[in-house]
Amino acid sequence: MSKYAVIMALLLLFSLTGRAKVKTTVWENPSTEYGSHYGNGNFLLDLDVSKVELKTDETMVHITARLRQAETDYAFQLTGDTYLKVGEKRFYRVLIDPKETKEKGLYELAIHFPPLPKGTKAFDFFASNNQETYQIKGIKPAEERWKQLFWMIAPSTNVSSGTIDSAA
Repeated sequence: MSKYAVIMALLLLFSLTGRAKVKTTVWENPSTEYGSHYGNGNFLLDLDVSKVELKTDETMVHITARLRQAETDYAFQLTGDTYLKVGEKRFYRVLIDPKETKEKGLYELAIHFPPLPKGTKAFDFFASNNQETYQIKGIKPAEERWKQLFWMIAPSTNVSSGTIDSAA
């Protein structure tokens, strides 16, 4: 094989691996429709989805869990029955990556799931700790929720300035 052929093969290989980059869509502070995120019926726990990363090779959901009463014996944990649901299909968790926090009763988690279908606009989160089941339904980008809330505003409306300049 000539030097020219080897160099061309290497260039081809590098160009192909450069195209295989993972595409990521990030939803910062997504909105939710409904959540039953409390413990023992006493509202001891607040779960908040702070970020969603939709990648071609995985989906990451970042959750902040805060105990509402720091001096409680309630222990927050998730078991294997944690999944995302799109339509009727379930995507079970692969890994939970806890992050250190210095505040008592505050837990930050990055939960890894298989990739959701391309074009997913919303999904539901279900988790269990063998005693309670937590649900957060209708997780979607905040912009999608705004569209639902303000569907009757004309496209020429200037919502960002705080005024509604429609011809109605």
